[in-house]
Amino acid sequence: MGEAAGIQPAKFLPIRRNASGAFTGFGEPQVLHGSQTQGRFAQLLPTQTPTVEEQARAQAILRAKGVVVATPAAPKPNVRSRPRHGFSC
Repeated sequence: MGEAAGIQPAKFLPIRRNASGAFTGFGEPQVLHGSQTQGRFAQLLPTQTPTVEEQARAQAILRAKGVVVATPAAPKPNVRSRPRHGFSC
């Protein structure tokens, strides 16, 4: 999971199990703040939002490398020429 500074912190719900190991529910949520996160991919994102100039430079670099922003295609209308059941309505 990744998240930017200032965004809602991650919450983990501990799983509760009975003596035989069967799931019995969730415990109280434990909030993890970015400064507490440890591990291989922890604290990779910068702590400050990039300036307008830095954003423009990054966009120029991505354009130069051929990276483009894809826009989602418009949904196709759900049109049938004939009902599936085979008899006319």
